[in-house]
Amino acid sequence: MTTKNFIFFLFVLITMNLFAQSANKLAQTPPLGWNSWDCYGMVPTDADMRKTADYMAKNMKSAGYEYVVLDMGWDFKDTMNTYNFKMKNPDLWFDKYGRLTPNPGRFPYVKSGKGLKPLADYIHSLGLKFGIHIQRGIPYQAVEQNTPIKGTKYTAKQIYTDSMQCVWYQGMKSIDMKKPGAQEYYNSLFELYAEWEVDFVKADDMREADVVAVSKAIKNCGRTMVLSIVGGSKNGSKLLYENNVNMWRVSGDVWDDWFFMDRAFAAARRWQKDVKPGHWPDLDMLPLGRLRINGTDGILANVLRKEFVDVIDENSRLNKDEQYSLMNLWAIFRTPLMMGGSLVDMDKELLDMLTNKNMLAVNQYSINNRELRATPTEVVWIADEPGTGAKYAAVFNLSDKPSLPINVNWCELGITGEFIVSDVWTGNNVGIFDNYFQSSYKPHASGLYKLTKN
Repeated sequence: MTTKNFIFFLFVLITMNLFAQSANKLAQTPPLGWNSWDCYGMVPTDADMRKTADYMAKNMKSAGYEYVVLDMGWDFKDTMNTYNFKMKNPDLWFDKYGRLTPNPGRFPYVKSGKGLKPLADYIHSLGLKFGIHIQRGIPYQAVEQNTPIKGTKYTAKQIYTDSMQCVWYQGMKSIDMKKPGAQEYYNSLFELYAEWEVDFVKADDMREADVVAVSKAIKNCGRTMVLSIVGGSKNGSKLLYENNVNMWRVSGDVWDDWFFMDRAFAAARRWQKDVKPGHWPDLDMLPLGRLRINGTDGILANVLRKEFVDVIDENSRLNKDEQYSLMNLWAIFRTPLMMGGSLVDMDKELLDMLTNKNMLAVNQYSINNRELRATPTEVVWIADEPGTGAKYAAVFNLSDKPSLPINVNWCELGITGEFIVSDVWTGNNVGIFDNYFQSSYKPHASGLYKLTKN
């Protein structure tokens, strides 16, 4: 090897190592942000994204919120919407290499060939970060037209497979990752997203092989991106997630009815040992505030046994107690806080809830988070405040009982003596207690407390 080649080889190694170190530093605390799906559904626009970013920068950035994520639908043609997206072979925008591109009517600068970069530039100018949603596979129309895979001799028909299709969306064909050109297709996607300066990717309906492929593609593209996945493995391959992703969904979709909280508690229980910096089990977006502005995908309507029209463009159906219970679980479990409702329509009470510094301290920095006990009627979670000896406790009434007393016993926490119990949300002292703390809770209500040695 010549001296010149050796220096170049050394430069490549150093660059790759620096990139790996940078990637490892991503999402050291649970990501905080907003996602367009719960409020704008399949038809978010550039204007929707910019006004949301403006609001976040002005009202939430100082509390740590930073991700503005454009969810599914940015690549849909005008014939598609939140009601009909599950139809067979939906109309999609894509380029000559079979890569999805934005709707030029809703993102006008696309016509100049800039993709979503102008939107990313605007969000970055506010000191925030930009994210997009993608779907596993390759557009069915790209397969029909047999588009080439950029930089290779392969084409779409040579990498797709009719097996392993998504059960709820027919716009994409699965990719057989064993076929030549398959990895190169994913590489071409993230080359494009790097050009758009994307910071966060939510990859949906993922299979294990696709998770690995997307992770490789991010590493190859030269830009660090938080990778959030939905799907991945039926039973949850913990090693797969730890090695490849920053966030992974551990529950089904969570909407604004207590029915969905049951699955959230179960998911938190199952994944509580796998919460760690850079790798966060994800309980889904926060269904709070104004929701389903542009229609509904029907999940909530079906659970409630209502017509779609009855759950369109309304404020969260969770009552205040249930909203705080949702936030208390998301906080004590240390799952990402990705607001789903419309930011620009929030009232001050909801803004104050999302940006409460004491609650965010639990979500962002507490340690040893674990479920203390669970029965059909009550759940208690605990955690530690690092470096102080203080404890956190989250207490939940799962039942419909009008006033359920619940104890937090010191022997369960491994502590003795007197402790000052304070309400995390208000910062107010509840009192000084010895041996145990008890309070009563309304149906679906909860409390989040800090216990400090007296």
